[in-house]
Amino acid sequence: MKTGKITSALIGETSAGGLWLHIYRDGELVYSHDYFANGATDSYYKSALRQAIDDMLAMEDYGDWEGNDMIDYNDGDTTLETLTFDGAKWELVGRDTISDDVIRVNKDRLPASIIGEVD
Repeated sequence: MKTGKITSALIGETSAGGLWLHIYRDGELVYSHDYFANGATDSYYKSALRQAIDDMLAMEDYGDWEGNDMIDYNDGDTTLETLTFDGAKWELVGRDTISDDVIRVNKDRLPASIIGEVD
C-alpha cells in the first residue's frame, strides 16, 4: 500500500494547445498524462476534459494506470498550473482557455466556488 499525501494538478498550455495531469505523492511527481498527445479532435476534446476530472477524482489509484511517461509538463514558461485537487478541496490556481473549458464541461462535479469563476 502506498502512503503519503496524494494531490493532483491540471496543467494547461497558455496557447490553449495542451492539457496535462500531474499526480504528486508528498510533493513528488509520480504520474503524468498528456490528454492531447494524439491530437485534440472536436469529438475527443469534450470527453478528454471529462476524463481529466475523472482522473483527478481517481488519483489514489494512479499506481494502477498504464502509460505513465513521468514527464513534468509544467515548465512555468508556456504552461500554467490551473486546477488542483487534494482529495477534499478543489482550487482554481490559474486560468486559461482549456481550464475554463474543463470547468464548464464538468459543472456537475466541481464546487460552485470554482464554477462561479468562469460563469
